[in-house]
Amino acid sequence: MSLHITIRQIQVFEAVARHRSFTRAARELHLTQPAVSMQVKQLQARIGLPLLEMRGRKADITDAGGAVLRHCRAMLAQLGEIERDINILKGGSLKICLTAAVSHFGQLLLAKFRAMYKSMHISLDVAARDELLARLGGGEDAPDLALMERPPPGLPLEARAFMRSPLIVIATPRHPLARRRQIPLAEIAAHPHVLREAGTSAAMTRVFDAHGVHLAAANSASGSEIRENVQSGQYLAVVSAHSVEPELSAGRVVALDLRHFPIMRKCYVAYHKGKTLPPAANEFMQFALAEGERSAHAMPAARI
Repeated sequence: MSLHITIRQIQVFEAVARHRSFTRAARELHLTQPAVSMQVKQLQARIGLPLLEMRGRKADITDAGGAVLRHCRAMLAQLGEIERDINILKGGSLKICLTAAVSHFGQLLLAKFRAMYKSMHISLDVAARDELLARLGGGEDAPDLALMERPPPGLPLEARAFMRSPLIVIATPRHPLARRRQIPLAEIAAHPHVLREAGTSAAMTRVFDAHGVHLAAANSASGSEIRENVQSGQYLAVVSAHSVEPELSAGRVVALDLRHFPIMRKCYVAYHKGKTLPPAANEFMQFALAEGERSAHAMPAARI
């Protein structure tokens, strides 16, 4: 059975029941008393039971009215939450922190999200993995959400995978390996490498160890240092494809065609377990999960 009850009928009945007066309810709602009476009559007709009994000028609630009143108040509370959430989404704030490996894709996500919620204040920060993990623990600079590679086990974080990030080896287009195809791992292992983060180094080591290849010593570097080292022709670099997408598109670097590559890593949207996500953060998390799913593409790779 469909009751076809309106929000206005719920609001009017709750006000009459609370005041036990049609007159006071009409005054609160800025309606005429006949309009209030009509709304209550229509609601009673929909329910099929008397909700109020008049005792003089006072309106007493019947048993059926009491049951309906509880549901009406629950529905009004939910409507209030919806209104608050919408107001937050329209003019609230959101603090996001990214690691460099997901910086490019993350900024594209935020650009799309900003276009949907133009009045929301969104702050974006890019931090090293260790710094980001420390900030997630709390404090004034704690982000609402973090976009990052797989968080280390044992930390009190809620993390959901939202996209796959290809791990590649890049070189200058002038490098002697740049035009080769299906290069064996052993052949590149002797070349000096630079790595963006410790997590990347661990991923590379696992892959090389699995194939019995010893990776030459690698140096850690920032994003700009990696580009300088690679473009100098002296180094190869192990990076997330998303982090160097502009350089790849412009032809400033190339992804080497290696056997067993690219390596696919999952990237996560994460937050501290003790944190209750505000509506804006929860909305962005759902948006990131949906966008990550849409952008997913099949690619043969070794999983780690």
